[in-house]
Amino acid sequence: MKHYQHNIMSFEEKLYHDQIAYWSSQELDKKFWNSTKLTARSKWLVEELKKIEFQSLYEVGMGCGRNLFYINSSFPNVEIGGNDINLNMLSFAKNILPDSCLIECVDAIDINTEHKFDVILTHGLLMHLPSKYANIVVNNCLDKTSKYVIHLEKEGPEYFYKGPKELDPAIVSSELTWAPDIEAMYKIRKDCNIVTSRDIEIENGGMVKLVVIEKKIFV
Repeated sequence: MKHYQHNIMSFEEKLYHDQIAYWSSQELDKKFWNSTKLTARSKWLVEELKKIEFQSLYEVGMGCGRNLFYINSSFPNVEIGGNDINLNMLSFAKNILPDSCLIECVDAIDINTEHKFDVILTHGLLMHLPSKYANIVVNNCLDKTSKYVIHLEKEGPEYFYKGPKELDPAIVSSELTWAPDIEAMYKIRKDCNIVTSRDIEIENGGMVKLVVIEKKIFV
């Protein structure tokens, strides 16, 4: 049994590191920037952010900086920042975002949670992470925020959204996406409330799951 558990964990770790290798090497900046669907989501997000008060926002897995670009355009006085592992996309982001934007080349499981932001955002990030690592990122998001965590993601509970019927260590794990149970990950924490969790149909942007978490000041 111990040997079996070890193999399962090793396989999940392999999937994660394969995802890192894939996403850090792709030249996706123009594809993501020019996406009509993703641009529609960014503009929709800006309108939703107008409903809350915040002075700073950090996107975990910022990609080419599309979300941060539209947020900065509408909230020029808000401190913005983000991270990614793809140097090509971060280079693109530096050319479209203000110099004051904090841009970090770091893995989502290793972000600095001591530097707090009012809002922490993920958009299409958790779907690329096996459950163990998605859970680490979720906890990092909550630890890094002073007010809200906003997720625009696919949501579970806990199943493979796309991929081969049978898992084989030889597969290319970039072909896999997950639908994590985001709510369950937060329910075990005592320092937050789930404000909303619902499916959203965005005009020209398709269907996405919106999960908003509020950080408790006093626990």
